Amino acid sequence: MSETIQVMEGQTSFDGTEDNKTKDDNNSIETMLNDAAENAATQSEEENHEHLKAVGKRTHESHIGEWTVASILKAWSQKKIVLPLCQRLFVWKKEQQKLLLDSIERGLKCGSFELATWEGHGDTQYLSDGLQRLISLMLMSNDSKLSKEQHKLILDYKISMEVVYELNDEEMAMWFLRLNSGVAVSSATKERSKLPTNLNNAILQVSSNQFFNDISKRANATFSKNSQNDVISESALLACAGVKLTDIKSKTLCGDIQTYEADVLQNITKANEIVNRLANIYKQITDEKIAKRSLNANFLAVLVHVMVENNFTDEQIVDLINYIFAGRSATKEYRETTGGYSANDTNCEKRYKIIVKLLSNPVKGNDTNDVAYHDFCRANKGKVINTRDNDHPVGFEDFTEDERKQLYVFCEVEKNMNKFEGVVIKVFNRVAKETEKESA
Repeated sequence: MSETIQVMEGQTSFDGTEDNKTKDDNNSIETMLNDAAENAATQSEEENHEHLKAVGKRTHESHIGEWTVASILKAWSQKKIVLPLCQRLFVWKKEQQKLLLDSIERGLKCGSFELATWEGHGDTQYLSDGLQRLISLMLMSNDSKLSKEQHKLILDYKISMEVVYELNDEEMAMWFLRLNSGVAVSSATKERSKLPTNLNNAILQVSSNQFFNDISKRANATFSKNSQNDVISESALLACAGVKLTDIKSKTLCGDIQTYEADVLQNITKANEIVNRLANIYKQITDEKIAKRSLNANFLAVLVHVMVENNFTDEQIVDLINYIFAGRSATKEYRETTGGYSANDTNCEKRYKIIVKLLSNPVKGNDTNDVAYHDFCRANKGKVINTRDNDHPVGFEDFTEDERKQLYVFCEVEKNMNKFEGVVIKVFNRVAKETEKESA
């Protein structure tokens, strides 16, 4: 068996080397867990897990025991327990963590957790089920917003842990899917779990980039639910390996990664560099609505091919994103490539061409999204438009088509109130003159 283990949803790569990923000391889950583990180590109670070794490496047998959160943190810091930090996005919200804390304070159990030892990889135990709950507990144990009493309550909280011993690669993949048979497992996860060890880890080295954890907070919930970070990472690996874009279906992507294995494995670093560029680009996207609309695999999995195969700057791409996703929906030309068949080869190719065309010939001025513009007009039909001082009331029907488009751009796209008011005052003065002529 290879020294590198095969990785599925619920496990993490562990080959004795550091993952090639961007680390943010202020935001990364791993950094926060390190802090929590260090603080937990100062607690007086230390539970000894040597009895687990005594149970023996009994193939397919299991051991069930209760561990405190403090002892789990200690085992994690000593790499006796490996959490899937670089495998699956941590997606629990604060509200879910509050409910978990409430259960702890009431003395209620939060369910059991599943771990496994990997055949040929010693006593290290890999978490296979319970990621969101366990990481939440570990982070809350060091949350500065909680009291010392709450910290102690969490650290002393006992969790039922079941360890299954000596599973091989195939059994681990099967076990994970069965453990998650009652929850939605993305097609990206299922297809990736079928890949050989080295290719699975290649994808994880890219999809574990801190950028994906950061943007999961800005994107729609489907980003994490559908493991879109995997789809984008697989596309980046293929693009850097020189494989042309076809479709972005998980089955196709994983099949191509296996077909072009040698080239993919040689370009892991380049793929990470592309993801790092995405991180820099999205630091410049300050409008959260635009960020949310654009943070999806339909767009980013195609964009990474554009970035690899062309010489556009990050600034050009920032302008592109702000243009396509400025309205309440994407621009009409782009929007027509999404929908029910957005992942197929025809629509992916169309999106690629649209992105390249807009980057090569950036749209200037007052171009507007037809649907968003007409929504704007319907919303303001019959209303009085005024300036902030309320001295220039004008009926929306008094604006010409061009003036309404200007209102839309300055209100919804550029969000420039001074220019918006300039258009209103211009129309107000025109209407006033026309009224004076009629009264004369």
